[in-house]
Formats: sequence, C-alpha cells, structure tokens
Amino acid sequence: MAYADYQFYTEKYYGDTVPEDAFQKYADRASDRINMITFDRLVDGLPDDERMVVKIKKAVCALADAIYQVDQIKKASMDTVG
Repeated sequence: MAYADYQFYTEKYYGDTVPEDAFQKYADRASDRINMITFDRLVDGLPDDERMVVKIKKAVCALADAIYQVDQIKKASMDTVG
C-alpha cells in the first residue's frame, strides 16, 4: 500500500516526473523501501501528527521520482545497447 497518492504528488509535492498511469507502481515501490528503512514501523498506520504524515508522503514522492528516473535511464540504455 502506497503512503501517497497521485493527487498528493501533484498538488502538495508538486511532482511532474512520474506519469499518472505509472504513479501507483512507483509509489508502492517507494513505500516498500520506506518500510524496509523504518523496519516496518509504519505498516500499522501513519502517525497522528499531521506534520509527520506530510513528511512521510513527501519522502515517498521523492523516492518514487528517483526510482522512476532510474528505470527510465535503464530503459534508455537498454534501447541503445540492444
């Protein structure tokens, strides 16, 4: 389950890198990575502190952007090589 949705990504994080049709995939992968880093401390739910929730969602969006960009670079290099 992703901790951020596309609406948050575009309206609060002001993201424009990941297209809407691909966002769920990358947000899920980013959330999984956040879970790994935090030893699953968020699995039972986000904190009650709204400020912390926004920080977590922004971290997911930033990581989703990075993962998407890495995938795009890999794809471009495979197209060039292959």
